[in-house]
Amino acid sequence: MKSFHLLFIGLVLLGTGCATGPKGPGATMIESGAISPQTYDYSAEGATKEDLYQRARNYFAVSFGDSRSVIRVADADEGLILGKGIISWQVETGMWSIPHLNCSSEYDLRFMAKDNRARLQLTLLEGAPSFSQCSGWPRPTETGYAKVLREFEDSSRRLELELQGQGSVSDFKDF
Repeated sequence: MKSFHLLFIGLVLLGTGCATGPKGPGATMIESGAISPQTYDYSAEGATKEDLYQRARNYFAVSFGDSRSVIRVADADEGLILGKGIISWQVETGMWSIPHLNCSSEYDLRFMAKDNRARLQLTLLEGAPSFSQCSGWPRPTETGYAKVLREFEDSSRRLELELQGQGSVSDFKDF
């Protein structure tokens, strides 16, 4: 009888540990109000609106592979590009066999060019795309959102180089 009680207590403790689920920033969804548009302003002295629009369009075409699936509106006269992208992040499961799930979120992309300057705005959207493994996660985890923001920053830095005529697409033309 004593061994039965110990087994029962062990199973209760084991079950309790599993029922609580993972904790921490890798398993905690960010609050709805935590998502804010990320806006990046660029300066490119001597570049016309048309130059900046063309450089940005080329950058997006190379960055996204199939830019037609990303860019929804491209208006050269206005210097405007509107699109929708997908970005990935992870949620920790707390299980050793499957430590994390790969999740996806959509974001809006807005680009505007004017003579000598341009602006990019990236805004993460709530809700999970149908193909995401995390359909119950409308927003990323705390660590996932930090990763999203780092990727937005990296993309902005690469775009800035292109707009200044120093990026990989611009380098390709220099022969």
